[in-house]
Amino acid sequence: MRRSSKPFFACLAAIVALVASFRSIEGSDLVEPLILWSDDRIVATGQGVAPDWVESPGRAKLLAQRAAILDLRRNLLEFVNGISIQSTTTVKDFMAYDEVRTSVEGNIKGVSIERGTWDGQIYTVAGDLPMKDLRGAIASKVPDLKSREVPTYEGSGFDRLVLNLGDRPFKPSMILTVMSRSGKQVYGSPFMDKESFIDKGAFSLEKSELSSRGISWGISPAWAEEGKPLVISHDIFVTQDGTVVISDEAASIIEANGFDFRIPCDVTIISKATAVRGDSGKLRVARQVLPRQRDR
Repeated sequence: MRRSSKPFFACLAAIVALVASFRSIEGSDLVEPLILWSDDRIVATGQGVAPDWVESPGRAKLLAQRAAILDLRRNLLEFVNGISIQSTTTVKDFMAYDEVRTSVEGNIKGVSIERGTWDGQIYTVAGDLPMKDLRGAIASKVPDLKSREVPTYEGSGFDRLVLNLGDRPFKPSMILTVMSRSGKQVYGSPFMDKESFIDKGAFSLEKSELSSRGISWGISPAWAEEGKPLVISHDIFVTQDGTVVISDEAASIIEANGFDFRIPCDVTIISKATAVRGDSGKLRVARQVLPRQRDR
């Protein structure tokens, strides 16, 4: 249920203190839920206050903390419902399946709490949910996504695909679709191994250029040296629904490659302007975030 803006602004001062503590870790304000695609997780905050009748400071803090965690879970559930799986589907569409709903709700209940602050009245928590958990919840219901034999790279051809979008806006979905200009699909759920998709996703996202080790087709030879990616950065664009379109020639190289990097999802997107779904379904340009500083 959508909250009014009045309680939000009343609590804003407390949130700002928490955001400041996160800024050195994330490099981005965390007042509202965000998908950090490059970090493969969702971050969110929640707040709670103790009932007026509670007199014990310790009891008040405990009850406020519990309320904040419940608020965090509600915020996450509302947010993940709108995450795109493909251009025409969202997590909410898959929640019609009992096993998907049970799995998603179970993962949200187990969200990792990363930070908590208490100012004597309001308890604020921030936590994250791995995207891997969501992929595992919906994987069995994604059309054409099956367990496939994952090949081993033996030095023949390119070992992975890099789609360099540069400054072109990119709206990520959980399933990446790549089409040729003539309308032939060359990447998407029909090509992926289900377990690989769950483990690392359909693609990895980078915000900066790769080193000069990459090979661009049409400039370097069609077949790469051992351990080299196929980098496509020319004659490439993104449709409004997030589909990446490449030339027929590039598509032919992908299909003829000696190693099918599509099965283990060895695909990287480079985009300096990646749209991230924020609260209320709005899209905004994400700031570059730092890797999570966390003890392993």
